[in-house]
Parts: sequence; structure tokens; C-alpha cells
Amino acid sequence: MKFILQYFKDHPTHVWQDFYDAYLATPCEELKNLYKPAKANIKPSITTLQGKLSEPNENGKNLVKDQNGVYSSPDLPVGTDLQITIKVGNEYYGSIHTHPYPGAVPMFSWTDVFTLQRFYQDTYNTNLKDVVIILVCKDDNGVKQTYALKIDNPNMLYDAIVHDSTNNVPNLNNDTTIEEITSKMDEKLTLLYYQKKPNREGTFLERFANFGISLYKADEDLTTWNKLILENGIVKPI
Repeated sequence: MKFILQYFKDHPTHVWQDFYDAYLATPCEELKNLYKPAKANIKPSITTLQGKLSEPNENGKNLVKDQNGVYSSPDLPVGTDLQITIKVGNEYYGSIHTHPYPGAVPMFSWTDVFTLQRFYQDTYNTNLKDVVIILVCKDDNGVKQTYALKIDNPNMLYDAIVHDSTNNVPNLNNDTTIEEITSKMDEKLTLLYYQKKPNREGTFLERFANFGISLYKADEDLTTWNKLILENGIVKPI
């Protein structure tokens, strides 16, 4: 109760919905809030990026919420070699980016999962529940898809990333760069996606089952989200 009273003391113009969104909302509700014009208003950003899926390199937007609670989504510099540089730290709580079609795998990379953890580690404490990475792509049939990653257990995610890279990057030592680690891990995951094609969703869910994260998929109209789970080897939305 003291925490709630302190919240409204610190934010005298806020209402109960603001407190709920900040501390009590479920991941699906948090994602839906990103659509709201008064919040991040990401629908126009996703639509814009859908129009760039045929471009050869990645495009994207950072997701920003400053210390006054003001949202914005500035453009990122166009990527090179199917990679894009995303800013993390302080007001940056997430990103939206493309995987070009055709050519790139229509599912999150290992680097995307690593970056999700970086967002959580480095953003303002007030932004932690907002942390998200959104992917805009086309599946193997050329159908537009929008996915999101949310964190369920940040400690589990951190430990899994350390364990995963330690066991899969040869000759890993203090001189190994982050770029070398993510490049090797992306290479291995891309090969796995190719071997399990076209079951990208199921492959991701199986590969990252113990990372403390959840995969969500938006509907075609960009109005709702469904969490994807594996049930007896079959991907199901809930």
C-alpha cells in the first residue's frame, strides 16, 4: 500500500490505469498497450517497416520512453549485411526491426535474444516492464508476420545466455568480442532454422524453452497478440 501511495505522490496527474500498466499488466496487456496512441503507438511504425521488407538490408526503429514517461520511436540507421545496430541503455527499452524478404530467416536470431537481455539490463528501472523486441518479416509463403519477445524471468535469461555462449563458442576467452560471440551463435541458429524449415516458430520455442522468455504473434490487423506455446510438438496460440 505504501508503494502505491508513493507512486501517486510521485505522479500526481496519473490515474489507476497508469499504475496498473506500469506494474500489474500481463505481457499481452503490455504489448497491446504499445498500440495505444497515448502510449508507444507502434502500429504506424510496424506498417512503415512492412513496406521495407523487400529492401536488401534491415530497417528498424528504437523504442524510447524518457524519464517523464514520454514515448517515441526514432528511426535506426539502415543496417548492412543483414544486421542493424540498435541502441540500448537508459531511455531505450526496445526495438522494432525487419528481417528482409527473401533472404533472412523469418524468426528472431540469437542476437535478438541477447539484445533483449541488454535492454533489460541497461534501461531505466521504470522501463523494465516495457522491455520488448519486435520483429517484422514475411514467412516462407510471403505472408507478413509480426512477432514480439517479452521477458518472464530476467535472471533465467541472463544465466541461459551465459551458459549457451560458453558451451557453443569455441575457444571463448576474455579477448572474445561480443560480435564474435553473436556471429557464431547466429550462424548455429540459422543452420538449425534451415534444418527444421519451415517450422520457424516451433524451432524457436524449442531452442529457447529454458531462457525465461515468451514468443508472441500479432494478428493481421495489428490489434491483438497471442502467446505461442509448444504442446506435444505443435505450436498453439493462447
